[in-house]
Amino acid sequence: MAHQTVPLSNSHVHPIFQELFNNLMKHEILHVERILGSCCFDRCQAQADVCDIDTGMGYCRTHFREVHRG
Repeated sequence: MAHQTVPLSNSHVHPIFQELFNNLMKHEILHVERILGSCCFDRCQAQADVCDIDTGMGYCRTHFREVHRG
């Protein structure tokens, strides 16, 4: 997952608020990545990007599509 600065829509936002907001977003993204872990597909070591809600298992995008095709 790419980390980017999320611009706020109001140009009059205090710079410290923007920095705090960006740090909070980075922290939350890292938290989600730790929860997902690695892809659950056999022998795949890629970072899991998608969680199957029915099973709770995380998959990379390629294997998620493969698992849910048929």
